[in-house]
Amino acid sequence: MLGALTPKKPQPNAGKRMNHGKITVASPHKRIKNEVLVGWAFHYFTGGSVVLTYPLFYLAFNAPMPGNHLIFSLLWGLATVLLPWFILFPGFGWGFFGVRAPSNVRPFISPMVEHLLYGLGLGIVLNIAL
Repeated sequence: MLGALTPKKPQPNAGKRMNHGKITVASPHKRIKNEVLVGWAFHYFTGGSVVLTYPLFYLAFNAPMPGNHLIFSLLWGLATVLLPWFILFPGFGWGFFGVRAPSNVRPFISPMVEHLLYGLGLGIVLNIAL
């Protein structure tokens, strides 16, 4: 199973691919103006969009909204940790769950804690607002 997570050899047409070996050694051909600002804006846009999926989940399945959102939003936050594990980290070239991440990064536990806090914030806001 770990053999599937080992890095692939560079391909001759690597410049045409949409990914790279490791994000830490990647050098873009062209710098993007305000790249950090755009990155953070996209990050918050994505987080706001994922928040909307929580009530849409209940609407899609015609399920009643819980009276206390705290436990369910914590579980929702925990479910959202799948996004970095299976989309973001492989995009960085770190593999699923970030198994090939640099040694100073904790790609398994750190996103789990952060996304639980995300779910906690969602639950607190929904308990106050609804």
